[in-house]
Amino acid sequence: MMSYILKRDSYDYPVHLDKENVFSIINGLSDNMSIHSFLLDKYNKVLAIGNPVLNNKIISLYKSIISGEKVVSVSNKAIVKVTNHNIDLGSVPLWVERNKQFQIRNEGNDTICIRNILSSCHCTDIIVHSKKIPPKAQIDAMVRFSADSISGIFNNTIQIFYDDFEYPSIIQIYGNVH
Repeated sequence: MMSYILKRDSYDYPVHLDKENVFSIINGLSDNMSIHSFLLDKYNKVLAIGNPVLNNKIISLYKSIISGEKVVSVSNKAIVKVTNHNIDLGSVPLWVERNKQFQIRNEGNDTICIRNILSSCHCTDIIVHSKKIPPKAQIDAMVRFSADSISGIFNNTIQIFYDDFEYPSIIQIYGNVH
Protein backbone atom coordinates (compact mmCIF):
# COMPACT_ATOMS: atom_id res chain seq x y z
CA MET A 1 0.00 0.00 0.00
CA MET A 2 2.74 2.49 0.94
CA SER A 3 4.70 1.73 -2.25
CA TYR A 4 1.62 2.57 -4.30
CA ILE A 5 1.09 5.89 -2.47
CA LEU A 6 4.75 6.91 -2.92
CA LYS A 7 4.58 6.19 -6.67
CA ARG A 8 1.16 7.78 -7.09
CA ASP A 9 2.28 11.00 -5.39
CA SER A 10 5.66 11.04 -7.24
CA TYR A 11 7.51 11.19 -3.93
CA ASP A 12 11.15 11.64 -4.97
CA TYR A 13 12.88 11.36 -1.60
CA PRO A 14 14.49 8.23 -0.18
CA VAL A 15 12.12 5.97 1.75
CA HIS A 16 12.97 2.58 3.19
CA LEU A 17 10.05 0.22 3.70
CA ASP A 18 11.12 -2.46 6.15
CA LYS A 19 8.44 -5.05 5.44
CA GLU A 20 10.32 -7.76 7.36
CA ASN A 21 10.87 -5.51 10.43
CA VAL A 22 14.62 -6.28 10.22
CA PHE A 23 15.75 -2.86 11.45
CA SER A 24 13.62 -3.14 14.57
CA ILE A 25 14.76 -6.69 15.33
CA ILE A 26 18.48 -5.96 14.83
CA ASN A 27 18.35 -2.78 16.92
CA GLY A 28 16.01 -4.07 19.60
CA LEU A 29 13.44 -1.31 19.12
CA SER A 30 10.35 -1.25 21.26
CA ASP A 31 6.83 -1.61 19.93
CA ASN A 32 6.16 2.02 20.87
CA MET A 33 5.10 3.67 17.57
CA SER A 34 5.94 7.14 18.90
CA ILE A 35 9.68 6.46 18.55
CA HIS A 36 9.67 4.72 15.17
CA SER A 37 10.31 7.91 13.14
CA PHE A 38 13.68 9.63 12.77
CA LEU A 39 14.74 12.92 11.22
CA LEU A 40 18.10 12.28 9.55
CA ASP A 41 20.75 14.59 8.12
CA LYS A 42 22.40 14.05 4.74
CA TYR A 43 24.81 11.54 6.33
CA ASN A 44 21.93 9.53 7.85
CA LYS A 45 22.81 10.74 11.32
CA VAL A 46 19.77 10.98 13.61
CA LEU A 47 18.87 14.60 14.39
CA ALA A 48 15.57 13.92 16.15
CA ILE A 49 13.42 10.94 17.14
CA GLY A 50 9.65 10.85 17.33
CA ASN A 51 6.55 10.42 15.23
CA PRO A 52 5.25 13.83 14.10
CA VAL A 53 1.86 12.31 13.29
CA LEU A 54 1.36 11.33 16.94
CA ASN A 55 2.87 14.35 18.72
CA ASN A 56 2.51 18.08 17.98
CA LYS A 57 5.72 18.88 19.87
CA ILE A 58 7.62 16.58 17.52
CA ILE A 59 6.05 18.35 14.52
CA SER A 60 7.34 21.67 15.89
CA LEU A 61 10.79 20.21 16.55
CA TYR A 62 11.08 18.75 13.04
CA LYS A 63 9.90 22.02 11.45
CA SER A 64 12.37 24.09 13.46
CA ILE A 65 15.27 21.80 12.49
CA ILE A 66 14.31 21.65 8.80
CA SER A 67 13.79 25.42 8.55
CA GLY A 68 17.13 26.24 10.16
CA GLU A 69 15.49 27.88 13.19
CA LYS A 70 17.04 25.24 15.43
CA VAL A 71 20.35 23.51 14.73
CA VAL A 72 22.10 20.71 16.58
CA SER A 73 25.86 20.25 17.08
CA VAL A 74 27.77 17.37 15.54
CA SER A 75 27.90 15.69 18.95
CA ASN A 76 24.13 16.20 19.46
CA LYS A 77 24.95 17.86 22.80
CA ALA A 78 24.50 21.52 21.85
CA ILE A 79 21.40 23.16 20.41
CA VAL A 80 21.04 26.68 19.02
CA LYS A 81 17.68 28.32 18.48
CA VAL A 82 17.05 31.61 16.69
CA THR A 83 14.00 33.41 18.08
CA ASN A 84 12.95 34.87 14.74
CA HIS A 85 14.31 33.20 11.61
CA ASN A 86 11.81 34.87 9.23
CA ILE A 87 12.19 38.63 9.46
CA ASP A 88 9.75 40.83 7.55
CA LEU A 89 11.19 44.33 7.20
CA GLY A 90 8.07 45.55 5.43
CA SER A 91 8.26 48.56 3.16
CA VAL A 92 11.71 50.20 3.18
CA PRO A 93 12.37 53.54 1.42
CA LEU A 94 15.30 53.57 -0.99
CA TRP A 95 18.58 54.72 0.65
CA VAL A 96 17.29 53.95 4.17
CA GLU A 97 18.76 51.47 6.66
CA ARG A 98 16.36 49.21 8.56
CA ASN A 99 17.34 47.20 11.66
CA LYS A 100 15.53 44.40 13.46
CA GLN A 101 16.49 42.72 16.75
CA PHE A 102 16.35 38.98 17.45
CA GLN A 103 18.01 36.53 19.83
CA ILE A 104 20.26 33.52 19.39
CA ARG A 105 19.66 31.08 22.25
CA ASN A 106 21.97 28.30 23.45
CA GLU A 107 19.68 25.51 24.69
CA GLY A 108 22.56 23.16 25.44
CA ASN A 109 25.07 22.66 28.26
CA ASP A 110 28.24 23.76 26.44
CA THR A 111 29.38 27.21 25.29
CA ILE A 112 28.71 27.80 21.61
CA CYS A 113 30.98 29.95 19.43
CA ILE A 114 29.85 31.74 16.28
CA ARG A 115 32.44 30.96 13.62
CA ASN A 116 31.16 32.94 10.64
CA ILE A 117 28.18 34.88 9.32
CA LEU A 118 27.47 34.86 5.58
CA SER A 119 24.88 36.93 3.74
CA SER A 120 23.39 36.42 0.28
CA CYS A 121 23.63 40.17 -0.37
CA HIS A 122 26.08 42.95 0.54
CA CYS A 123 23.09 45.00 1.70
CA THR A 124 22.29 42.63 4.61
CA ASP A 125 24.34 41.65 7.64
CA ILE A 126 23.99 40.65 11.27
CA ILE A 127 25.60 42.40 14.20
CA VAL A 128 26.31 40.38 17.35
CA HIS A 129 27.93 41.80 20.49
CA SER A 130 29.49 38.49 21.44
CA LYS A 131 30.55 35.48 19.41
CA LYS A 132 30.28 33.22 22.48
CA ILE A 133 26.96 32.04 23.86
CA PRO A 134 27.14 30.49 27.34
CA PRO A 135 25.01 27.43 28.19
CA LYS A 136 21.30 28.13 28.69
CA ALA A 137 21.83 31.79 27.72
CA GLN A 138 21.04 33.97 24.75
CA ILE A 139 22.67 36.88 22.98
CA ASP A 140 21.02 39.78 21.23
CA ALA A 141 21.62 40.11 17.51
CA MET A 142 20.49 42.64 14.96
CA VAL A 143 19.79 42.33 11.25
CA ARG A 144 20.93 45.43 9.38
CA PHE A 145 19.50 46.00 5.91
CA SER A 146 20.60 48.90 3.71
CA ALA A 147 18.28 49.71 0.82
CA ASP A 148 21.15 51.20 -1.12
CA SER A 149 20.63 50.61 -4.80
CA ILE A 150 17.66 48.69 -6.17
CA SER A 151 13.95 49.07 -5.51
CA GLY A 152 11.52 46.15 -5.48
CA ILE A 153 10.85 43.00 -3.49
CA PHE A 154 13.85 41.43 -1.75
CA ASN A 155 14.39 38.08 -0.05
CA ASN A 156 17.86 37.64 1.44
CA THR A 157 19.36 34.79 3.41
CA ILE A 158 21.89 34.98 6.21
CA GLN A 159 23.64 31.88 7.52
CA ILE A 160 25.20 31.78 10.99
CA PHE A 161 27.87 29.09 11.34
CA TYR A 162 29.04 27.74 14.71
CA ASP A 163 32.06 25.74 15.83
CA ASP A 164 31.21 22.00 16.10
CA PHE A 165 28.00 22.41 14.08
CA GLU A 166 27.66 21.01 10.60
CA TYR A 167 24.67 23.16 9.64
CA PRO A 168 24.13 26.90 10.11
CA SER A 169 21.15 28.76 11.49
CA ILE A 170 19.30 30.26 8.54
CA ILE A 171 17.66 33.68 8.72
CA GLN A 172 15.35 34.88 5.95
CA ILE A 173 14.98 38.65 5.54
CA TYR A 174 12.36 39.97 3.16
CA GLY A 175 10.42 43.10 2.30
CA ASN A 176 9.95 45.71 -0.41
CA VAL A 177 12.24 48.63 -1.24
CA HIS A 178 10.42 51.62 -2.76
